[in-house]
Order: sequence, then structure tokens, then C-alpha cells
Amino acid sequence: MTTKYKLTFYYIIAVLTICSCGNEDTGKNKTFDTTTSQTSDKQETELKSSLNIGGTYSFGDNVEEGPVGSVIVYPLTDNTALFFLDVCRGAPSYNLGQIFGQMTIKNNIGVYDSKFDDDDLNCFIKFEFNSDQLIVTTSDGHDDCGFGHAVYADNTYKLVDKSIPKFFINGEGDTIQFKGLTVEKYTHRFD
Repeated sequence: MTTKYKLTFYYIIAVLTICSCGNEDTGKNKTFDTTTSQTSDKQETELKSSLNIGGTYSFGDNVEEGPVGSVIVYPLTDNTALFFLDVCRGAPSYNLGQIFGQMTIKNNIGVYDSKFDDDDLNCFIKFEFNSDQLIVTTSDGHDDCGFGHAVYADNTYKLVDKSIPKFFINGEGDTIQFKGLTVEKYTHRFD
């Protein structure tokens, strides 16, 4: 082989190697085999939609200029998910609000009601999942979510990472793993 052909050969190998690096299967493109499934089309649609809601959503990008927030969503079943919501009012007060809970999901609408988790709060939050965003709305009269003064979760959060999260970091700086977590375990983690 001449030097020209050797260089061309190595060049082609290098290009193919570089191009193939970004194509590994990370599990995000998995599909369900429904040939032996006993689920109905409606159940399958709900399963797919609830699994596709997982990820990290956020709004605002500069706490010095206004409110910022994020919601981390971890699907549990075909109609439930854990979430960690973290919001900050921004300058000059930097008041904060955080809540961890479990939502019930139907037709891409998640609902959190604090009466199932915390008797001290009166918090009802609706999570409306779209393809690349999450609209969070707190119900009037049920907006005592334990947040700081003038802190509200209501906003449109953009999907920034659609991979299923493994953990979140709470306000105390603790890394909390989602796997095996329940609201009760989180609430009583120091008992």
C-alpha cells in the first residue's frame, strides 16, 4: 500500500469512529413489545405518556434578574411519579420554596394534593406535561405549599434534560436517591 492509500484508509477509519461515538444506545430509545401484552391500547398510551414525562424542567436563568425554578420528575408507575420542585423568588429577597411529593397522572396531567402527604399544608398543584415543557399551576385557595413569602411555583418550565433522574439535591444539600424512595421515607429520613 502506498502512503497516500494508507493515509486515506486511516482518515476513513477515524471519521467512522468519530461519527459512531454519539450513536450508542443509552436506553432512551427503548420501545415496548406489545405482541404478548395483555394491556389495552389506552393503558399502553398512559404507560408510554407517564414514562415520557420523566426528566428535569426549569424556568429562569438568572436569580439576580427574577424568579428561577426547577422540577425534577421521576416516574414510578404508569400513573404516578415522584417530583422535587424548587423555586426562588429572585433578588433582592431570594425567598425559596421546595416541595417533594408524589403526583397522580392521567392524560399527561399530574396532580399533587398535600392532604395525602402533609396535614399542615393546603397545597394543590397541577402539572401539565407537553412535549418539551411543563406548566405548573397552583390551585386558588389551596396555595399553602410551605414556600417563603411571595414565592410561587406557577410558571412554564422548559424540558432541559429528558433522562430519568437518579437523584435530587434538597435544600439542606443532601443528595436524595429516587430508587426505592417514597414520600414517607423522605419525610422520616432522620427518624
